[in-house]
Amino acid sequence: RISFDRSVLLCLSLLLVPASSSTPSSGQLTDLAQQRGWPPCQRKDRAGAAELSPLAFAAARLSDWDIRPHIVCLINEVTQATVAATKAASSSTKVRRRRLNRLRKLRLALADCLLELDERDLAELVYKEAASTVESGDAAPSIEDWHRFGWFPIGTGELDADPVLSAFGSLPNAVATVMLRSENFDRRKLFTEFFYSSTMEWTPVDTIDSNGVIRLAPEVPWGELVNSLGSTAALEFQGWLIGGVYTTKEINDADDHKTDLQWSLVCDGPAAVTVDDVVDLSADRYMRGRAVSSVAGRLLTNRRGVHLLAARVRGKQAAAVSCRFVSAAATGSKFRAWPPDFLPDLLLLEGQDAAFLTGASAPIFVPVVSLRTGGALSCRLDCSGDKIDCRMGPTKPIPSKDLAPGQLGFIAGDLQLTGGGTGGKDRRAACKASGDSLRLKLRLSCKDSGPAQEMQVTLRCRRPDQSVLFTFVDHDGSVQRAAAIAPIEWQGGTGRSQKSQAVRLPIVVSLHGTSIKPEDQADSHKFIEAGRDASAGYRFGISGAWLLAPSRHGAHNWEGPGALTAMRAVEVLAEVATVELPAADPDRLVFLGHSMGGHGALVLATHWPGRAIGVASLSGWLRKEDYGDNNVYFRHDLSSWQVSPKLKSILEAANAENYVDSHLTNIKVSINFLDVTAKCVSTVYFFSRLFI
Repeated sequence: RISFDRSVLLCLSLLLVPASSSTPSSGQLTDLAQQRGWPPCQRKDRAGAAELSPLAFAAARLSDWDIRPHIVCLINEVTQATVAATKAASSSTKVRRRRLNRLRKLRLALADCLLELDERDLAELVYKEAASTVESGDAAPSIEDWHRFGWFPIGTGELDADPVLSAFGSLPNAVATVMLRSENFDRRKLFTEFFYSSTMEWTPVDTIDSNGVIRLAPEVPWGELVNSLGSTAALEFQGWLIGGVYTTKEINDADDHKTDLQWSLVCDGPAAVTVDDVVDLSADRYMRGRAVSSVAGRLLTNRRGVHLLAARVRGKQAAAVSCRFVSAAATGSKFRAWPPDFLPDLLLLEGQDAAFLTGASAPIFVPVVSLRTGGALSCRLDCSGDKIDCRMGPTKPIPSKDLAPGQLGFIAGDLQLTGGGTGGKDRRAACKASGDSLRLKLRLSCKDSGPAQEMQVTLRCRRPDQSVLFTFVDHDGSVQRAAAIAPIEWQGGTGRSQKSQAVRLPIVVSLHGTSIKPEDQADSHKFIEAGRDASAGYRFGISGAWLLAPSRHGAHNWEGPGALTAMRAVEVLAEVATVELPAADPDRLVFLGHSMGGHGALVLATHWPGRAIGVASLSGWLRKEDYGDNNVYFRHDLSSWQVSPKLKSILEAANAENYVDSHLTNIKVSINFLDVTAKCVSTVYFFSRLFI
């Protein structure tokens, strides 16, 4: 039983509901509380205490808690906020807006709780009163009240234990338990290895810049940790961010086809995102660190109440995270597209029209996110140009697939050159007239998904004595790229003679290091020819051999998918360099690389020893785990103490195929060149003895 303070109930009855509605009297509310048996608020007098966040009550509701002990606390918060908003009527606009905004959030949280308790009529009145609090300009959705919980160590691998979920089971439970100080709070206090003694709390975030980016720089004694542990891997950290989306608008199911495109949620930087603990999004960690979802955007903006957005954060000494809503109203499209990350080059051979290295066609892809909330997104890619004739065909052997609602993927197509020469637009002349580049217009249209989106892109025009980018469909169906330079003897651009058709030249596979583009890797193979005027510039390429610089996104270290991509690029070059350019021999390969590429050269040489005729590793490393402790395995992982020795040995053995020091005897040729610079602190010469 509970005896409500009649003044509080009277204030609620007058201020929480519109005057035009059937306002319940204070006595009726008292009777309702007594009839329902709602227990009194257990929170002590909050004078001098921090204000309770509406997120705490939303989290309690999402955790399937018994919210009756907390609803009276929430009513008290609403009452206090109402009084504060009333007193602020004569204050500055900034103060008044801030207090009205808090009142709106608390009313939404209260309405959610009343609805959870099946008090639908009263909940509806409170929802309406919350909507009446919104001032002009507040209709656009935003994410507010960011809090953080952390920070904790994390291993350098892609996955590791999560102390927060391990302790509380779910993010809503973690929020509610800590913020509302439940009876389980004392038994679930979390400490972190980063500090001598510090209990983790949900702490408001105030490091948000003008662009809405949350800048995270944990105040951890990093230098002390690194010196004590002798490892820079101690700089890795993890934690959680939560924010609230407060929505006053209710969308009926009958209006779904009109409203499913209002907003999509876009998050940059987090490792994962959850919405109301029911929608889980995994960010593309290695490319953009981006999670995009129209399904989450609809859930957050089209259903009344308080919504909990949680982002798992991981970083190294610092991190940056942002989440925002992107409106589709401007275009009306049910999808969003970005320009291709890379495009193939046009090659200018003497006496011929410009074409790709792969011939008259080359695969390209456009990153696309479906903003639909139901049904597959089926798209078509087209092209056009003022100075070039082109069309799009399906990629082979794997055509693009439709995208599921909210899916971030790609739409690929085969860019085909048509016309040219006297029968169409002269691409060669257009290249020379436009400064060695041609512009194309890509047009992406999706069935029953609104207006098409257009993108302007540029193709480079390259000579045979320059590096040329070509694209290909990789082993996994993705579109990848590589740069190639023809042998110096054939760089005149006239193609090969009839006499030399039987010549099959070896391929030098040059693997780049971290963050290096394939065209830059290829262009690093240059020299000034003896006796040649220095003003003539560099000569690029290698005498008597093709130069190939493949590439693939991600932290593959030229192992696994990276190795397969490199060898797929070899196959493609051998297929296309058979007509106008000297043939390439895929069975005679020289593997070389620098840094990560130096390791890759050894990986490829040990995995394909029968095709290696030479190996050169520059500042490479034998094992990623020995590379400046940037990828230490099981050293600081929180989950390592739970792994049995037998399982640990199996997990470690899974990496053994890429421990090149264990497989050096596979190489049938002598390692032609081994270079370790004296000042290279990451790949010291300590391990060089193993090569000898």
